[in-house]
Amino acid sequence: METKNGVQEMGIKPKKLNGRRLSIAGSVLFLLAIGICGYLNYYEANQNQNLGTYDDPEVAFRETQKALSVLSTHLKTGMENVRYLQEYDNSKNLIFKQQ
Repeated sequence: METKNGVQEMGIKPKKLNGRRLSIAGSVLFLLAIGICGYLNYYEANQNQNLGTYDDPEVAFRETQKALSVLSTHLKTGMENVRYLQEYDNSKNLIFKQQ
């Protein structure tokens, strides 16, 4: 056995951490931390969510009327666009007679 500076060596080399294994372990820990943070933020956001419930039926009725009015306005706009498409289709069929 060789001696170095008065210390006897036994021929056992310390194991080095494999760089690939270390990077994989770091990646797994990073993804796990991101997942946990995302889950906790999602859970907390759902706990604080206002579901739009009302205790007073009159207030609930007024809010429902407002929502249905907005929906009706958008539905009318969509139906006007469908009418234009029907006119286009009718004109196309007149020009190009379908066999």
